[in-house]
Amino acid sequence: MARCPHCETDISTWTERLQQASAASTPKVWTCPECDVVLGISDWGHD
Repeated sequence: MARCPHCETDISTWTERLQQASAASTPKVWTCPECDVVLGISDWGHD
């Protein structure tokens, strides 16, 4: 189970959707859907 380190919300379903999406449709900055804390930054746009 994936949990937000800031608010402890279960974000498992959210992370599964991100992992299955194509790189072009994933956000550049990943934020928790509950508390909006930044969880990560993708680098798919850089060579």
